[in-house]
Amino acid sequence: MGKYLITNDKGLKLEVAYDESGVLYALEFHCDVTYDRVRRLLQVNDIITYDNMLLLTSHFKMKVAEIAEDLSFDRFWNVYSYKVGNKTKTEKLWNALSDADKTTCLRRIKAYKSYLERTGIAQAYPETYLRNRRWEDQY
Repeated sequence: MGKYLITNDKGLKLEVAYDESGVLYALEFHCDVTYDRVRRLLQVNDIITYDNMLLLTSHFKMKVAEIAEDLSFDRFWNVYSYKVGNKTKTEKLWNALSDADKTTCLRRIKAYKSYLERTGIAQAYPETYLRNRRWEDQY
């Protein structure tokens, strides 16, 4: 789904991110906010789903702006952080992916690395990770 910045005329700046199913997976305040306000926001499911967020922001006349995600090869190379193998071939594989695949790939790297830590398995070369679509594996 993507990332969004929600603002209002009272100084609220809230960044939210939704997965492909429209479920909230990240929430970051860029303003002063109390713990009680955060708790209330989450308890009543105001922004837990993308659809609810749109209804809420429309009802309270908040502004919503989509934040473009950085899908560059440089971002992948830095997030994956195992800088070995043929970078040129890896970049060609990256550029051949759809934006949806790039997004999913970037989001799954953390889970992949966690899996490697738990199992002691060596991290795949970036080229292998992309060629074998390792982000689609279950971790």
